[in-house]
Amino acid sequence: MSSILENIDFDTMVNALNETLFMTFVSLIFAVIIGLILGIAIYLTQEDGLYPNLFVNKVLNLIVNVLRAIPYIILLILLLPLTTTLVGSMIGAKAALPSLILSSAPFYGRMVMIALNEVDSGTIEASKAMGANNWQIITKVLIPEAKPALISSITVMAVSLVGYTAMAGAIGAGGLGNLAYLYGMVRNNNYIMYTATILILIICILAFLSAHIVPQNYVGLVETLGKYSYSVKSGLTFTVPFIQRMRKVSLALQPLEISKYSIITKDNAEITTSLTLNYQVTDPYKYYYNNTDSVESMVQLIRGHLRDIIGRMDLNDALGSTKEINNQLFDATGDLTEIYGIKIIRVNIDELLPSREIQKAMDKQLTADRERVAAIAKAEGQAKTIEMTTKANNDALIATAKANAEAIKTKADADAYRIHKLQDELGNASEGYFRNQSLDSFNQLAQGNNN
Repeated sequence: MSSILENIDFDTMVNALNETLFMTFVSLIFAVIIGLILGIAIYLTQEDGLYPNLFVNKVLNLIVNVLRAIPYIILLILLLPLTTTLVGSMIGAKAALPSLILSSAPFYGRMVMIALNEVDSGTIEASKAMGANNWQIITKVLIPEAKPALISSITVMAVSLVGYTAMAGAIGAGGLGNLAYLYGMVRNNNYIMYTATILILIICILAFLSAHIVPQNYVGLVETLGKYSYSVKSGLTFTVPFIQRMRKVSLALQPLEISKYSIITKDNAEITTSLTLNYQVTDPYKYYYNNTDSVESMVQLIRGHLRDIIGRMDLNDALGSTKEINNQLFDATGDLTEIYGIKIIRVNIDELLPSREIQKAMDKQLTADRERVAAIAKAEGQAKTIEMTTKANNDALIATAKANAEAIKTKADADAYRIHKLQDELGNASEGYFRNQSLDSFNQLAQGNNN
């Protein structure tokens, strides 16, 4: 071990580590800024973008594709004249910055474009419908919605930049790569070369372990050596690996179904109930640290109050008072869950089912009621039928009698009219008419068979 330590110059090692960190973070900042602008420009100028311009879009895509296709070591050599002009030297940590930025900015620009394309078009259309202008859509909708993907891409790019700094160090850019090449490989000092390689790996691992992405509508609780330290909002957050820990708590509205369980009513009837509720975490600290399981505690609280509410009702009242039970349960539990850092937004009784024996009795009673109603309806129908038949027969008899009476009256009137007319004619006849009628009668009598 002593021989290994004697072969390592720790001052040189620390200086190389500082140069690697300098190149990584400075180039990362500029690459993020340039890549973000480039990715947004490509997204906005595409055919269905907010500022469609196919010519500009093709030019920007060509630049991104060409710069991404060039291997970094070749790009580094091609940019040596530009680096000398900008920095005044071809070696050193600052000389590596132009190549590092130009190699990583197009990569991040492409990742930005992909992240923006994944934003739901319905969200953009809704923003337009509410009167948002293009700048508001970019800053208030697109970037916030794509934030998790954008931050994740930054982490990936940071690790890639550590590898690029190692390649840049091989041609004099400084850093751990330069240390491993000059002091390790050229001077055949394997201890330095392996140590520099291990440090580069450690930086990459620490970058992954220290970077945390807190999603939208979440809160991160940071613990230091197991003790709560502070809270962070959504976005990119860095912690100290192995010393600090991140716990993420959702603030979004969450549904919960409470499965079936039995409750006894005031009249000792057993019913089974199921309910659903929506709750939201309002205090992440209380939610996570004040209770080992805040959700289960909330469920037990709701069950207890529901038993109390239904236990003061008869079975029939409980079955017909679902809305009233919902309101009473919401009022009873609304403030009590604050100790758990939870707020209940909505409670809904899904079903209230009596026991199987009570259901059978209710079915029998319902069947008997239906049969009674059916028998009454049948009897009323038969009585109505008899009543209508009798009335029809009576109406027919009355109509027949009226018709007969009218016929007799008509016939009597006709006979009376005939007799009246005959009497009038006889009254107007002469005496000779009656004498002739008598002679004719005697003639007919004389000619008869009796004479």
